[in-house]
Amino acid sequence: MSAETTSPATPVKFTLKDYKSDLHNDWCPGCVAPSTRIVTRAGDKPIGDIAVGDRVLGHDGGYHRVTEVMSHWHPAPLHRLSVQGLGETLLTEDHPVYLVRRKRAHQTNSDYPAEWTRADQVRRGDYVAYPIPSEVVDQPAVSLWYERKFKDTRSKALPDSVALNEEFLRLAGYYIAEGHAHKRELSWTFSKDERDLVDDTVALVGQLFELKASVRDRSARNNTVEVTVASSYLTEIFSKMFGEGAENKRVPEPLMVAPPATQRALLRGLWAGDGTWGRRNAAYKTTSAVLSHQVTTLLLRQGIVPNVRTEPEHGMHATAYCVTVSNAVGYNRLAAIAGADVRPLPTRRSPVRIIDGYLYAPVRRNEVVEYEGMVHNLEVEGVQSYVTTTSTLHNCGDFGILTGIQMALAQLNLDPDKVACFSGIGCSGKTPHYVKAYGFHTLHGRVLPVATGGRLVNSAVTVLAMGGDGDGYGIGAGYFVNSGRRNLDFTYIVHNNNVYGLTKGQASPTLAKG
Repeated sequence: MSAETTSPATPVKFTLKDYKSDLHNDWCPGCVAPSTRIVTRAGDKPIGDIAVGDRVLGHDGGYHRVTEVMSHWHPAPLHRLSVQGLGETLLTEDHPVYLVRRKRAHQTNSDYPAEWTRADQVRRGDYVAYPIPSEVVDQPAVSLWYERKFKDTRSKALPDSVALNEEFLRLAGYYIAEGHAHKRELSWTFSKDERDLVDDTVALVGQLFELKASVRDRSARNNTVEVTVASSYLTEIFSKMFGEGAENKRVPEPLMVAPPATQRALLRGLWAGDGTWGRRNAAYKTTSAVLSHQVTTLLLRQGIVPNVRTEPEHGMHATAYCVTVSNAVGYNRLAAIAGADVRPLPTRRSPVRIIDGYLYAPVRRNEVVEYEGMVHNLEVEGVQSYVTTTSTLHNCGDFGILTGIQMALAQLNLDPDKVACFSGIGCSGKTPHYVKAYGFHTLHGRVLPVATGGRLVNSAVTVLAMGGDGDGYGIGAGYFVNSGRRNLDFTYIVHNNNVYGLTKGQASPTLAKG
């Protein structure tokens, strides 16, 4: 007789939604894919690299502090929103996007009231409301900090700072577009036909840093002319300020928050170095994802509508990002800034437009894609929102502790039938109503003895007790001490806001003196 073998049952993988009750339909706290790039004050970066304290762009156009970073496993489909001229965002179905519903083919300016809309309810043709950064810091100079080297006698000492003026911004644009650093040398490589840029770079280096630049004419060999400055100090400064390598080039933070009028010199330098002027559009190409979005932002602050497209890696060529300006008004506005020829271009009606500090771009596709992996979200101070390179998203709202509990249960993969939540009276009191598990909402200050009873009755259940600082350290202080002495195995979470928040803010035992 042969023994019959059976394969073990596949274990159930619980998700965040398994712990959400029907009484509380808040937004999903972990909502975008890890590759989603978030706009910060210092440039955009993947949401997985965002840290508490970073300042991210909010839907109001200002930069706000991140107070919490969250993530959880999401084995369910995501929505891929494709926005004209901006790109794509992967997010969960219930995550809110800031947009305007499309009412007619060509809406007037009064038809753009933005609202928060779930991702699964976004339709083709709706307009994403994308805020143009409005923060301005009129900084007169930038620091030129560098480490003085005792044995470096060849490098001339530099001033402590340099004025944030048209000359420095123009030189910065040249370097971001055409510059590179190598050990003790800083170089700009121009085409043999760009002699005016060569002369301007030499003059600017002398004027700003009192350094002499040398010119190496290589036009006979590779049609280029190189401007070189032998200074380990300036090399160190420019490498830190603007990044090393073409794929890491960026505009430093002080330049990104400078007044729009001041930033025109930077755009002039960038376009002179790496920009092109075609019959129908102006284009700027870079292998730096951060720089491509920064150029987009610089253009938006000038009232110029850009279009961003990605050119995939092929052969010896790395992935490139091309920022183009094709409408007549934007093209000629950029031409006036960059000192190029203004041209009579045909005026074409575009669905993408700038109105009252927002870029409105239509959604081209909203596709459901299979997904299994981590998703992320942020808690942002004040505005409760953050901006990706494609769209404007709401964060998890004002339920950080609740969603933290639900995320922990999901990550521990606890069966909801094996979880019991207890609460007292106060801001924490509704928690058992919102968590899909067993719950008990008890009296003021009595949550710990009731949770103790639950733990003693059934040791197979994970017990959570929720209370406030008034509930636990005021009227419930005696129970708090006795529960500590018993030392039973359950979790006690205190919502400490230093006041009796539910009853108009009287002082609690944790309120600081004064």
